Amino acid sequence: MKENDLMDRSKKRVLIIDDSLIARKMIGRTIDELNLDTIEAANGKNGFAKVLAKKPDIIILDLLMPEMDGIEFLKLIKEYNMKIPIIVLTSDIQDKVKDECYSLGAYGFLNKPPRKEDIFNLLKPLIETEKSVC
Repeated sequence: MKENDLMDRSKKRVLIIDDSLIARKMIGRTIDELNLDTIEAANGKNGFAKVLAKKPDIIILDLLMPEMDGIEFLKLIKEYNMKIPIIVLTSDIQDKVKDECYSLGAYGFLNKPPRKEDIFNLLKPLIETEKSVC
């Protein structure tokens, strides 16, 4: 099921924040196979608005985006003390950036383009836990 106001709240919600429509759709199709609801945002600014409005349980976050990048988004989530598991999506990450993401609360990392099994492996333990609290 895609984003709408009639989402089944018994399902976990995954917010995909990426400026690439193709990446969002590809990841969304994979997430659909896990019977999760998906929400999409094209940048961190729009993504944060979706966090406040839709209350996602998990976030998949690209690092390089216009308007608000992934690092700024992670800082904002930390500033608001939101406890949402965030999986960082990137094509190339240096150890310094990875360490910064972890210090800002990132749960894990996916390399672009993400493989289906990598998405499943990171999401599986999060799906099985209780709903996150914002």
